[in-house]
Amino acid sequence: MKTKYFALLALSLVLAFSADAMAIINYWKTYTGNMNINSMTHDGQNLWIATNGGLVKFDKSSSLNQVILHEDGLPENAVTSVALDQNGTKWVGTRYAGVGAF
Repeated sequence: MKTKYFALLALSLVLAFSADAMAIINYWKTYTGNMNINSMTHDGQNLWIATNGGLVKFDKSSSLNQVILHEDGLPENAVTSVALDQNGTKWVGTRYAGVGAF
């Protein structure tokens, strides 16, 4: 009888600690879409992410993102690489339209 209670107590403790562990670990954010990440860089405040669906500017402090597209000045939406120079210019390489500066 004591082993049955001990087993139930042990199971209860495992479940309680598992729930606490899940609460601690649950800080991930998930972003879905059809955009593959091809390249990424940062300028301190923002992450710049080259995707097949444009250049994404992700503000690390507010967790807001902005998608920059061909209509906004990119050579095309399929951005394969992104780099920053010392002046803060964002250089993007594209699949078919060459290189652009943003």
